[in-house]
Amino acid sequence: MWKLTSNTYLFTVDNLNSAGTLINLLALYNLIQVLPAGIATLKASNTKNQTRPDNIFCSEVLENTFTQCKVKYHLYPINTNHYPIISTLDLQPDRTNLTPCLNYREEDWDLVNKALAMRLDSINQPAELTNKEQFQVAMSALMRAITDTVEEQLSKTKPSPSSKCCKKARDKLPQQNHPIHEEYWITYNKFSERIKKSKDSHWNEWLESLTETGI
Repeated sequence: MWKLTSNTYLFTVDNLNSAGTLINLLALYNLIQVLPAGIATLKASNTKNQTRPDNIFCSEVLENTFTQCKVKYHLYPINTNHYPIISTLDLQPDRTNLTPCLNYREEDWDLVNKALAMRLDSINQPAELTNKEQFQVAMSALMRAITDTVEEQLSKTKPSPSSKCCKKARDKLPQQNHPIHEEYWITYNKFSERIKKSKDSHWNEWLESLTETGI
């Protein structure tokens, strides 16, 4: 670090330990020295000697964003020791390609429902599902019918670059008196009650089917 013969006095135990700590930290966090070496960064108030105690480090991924890292001697303020170091970074973010999304609002839902009904009629008729395999087959057929209908009937729209994704949700949040909330809870409670009854019925049927030898 101190190559000049005039700097041999710096090779003390304390200085070497301090330098070792700095070197270890630079290696640990993969830091790069941005300010060029050999540039004076401080002028002593009494002796007017110039030294280089200051430096600028950055992570490796930021190194190429620096467009300048210089000591501006002409901006040296009064009653100070350190010269100002001016760094300029180019941090322009990359443009994000907006992905088109389905335009649910502008669709003719009567036509969508008719198309979905036709696809549902083409799959197996409703029947009691008695095992896991039958359930998986029925669910896959249902999801495929819905997905195919959506892809065929719904158009896509590209969001505006200036739109905020949370704005619509935030605007609707205070509308707690909207009828959809009551409709949701009624449907939720009905579904929960049916699930509970189905579990109870299945449990009771299993208990009734037990025998002493079966247990």
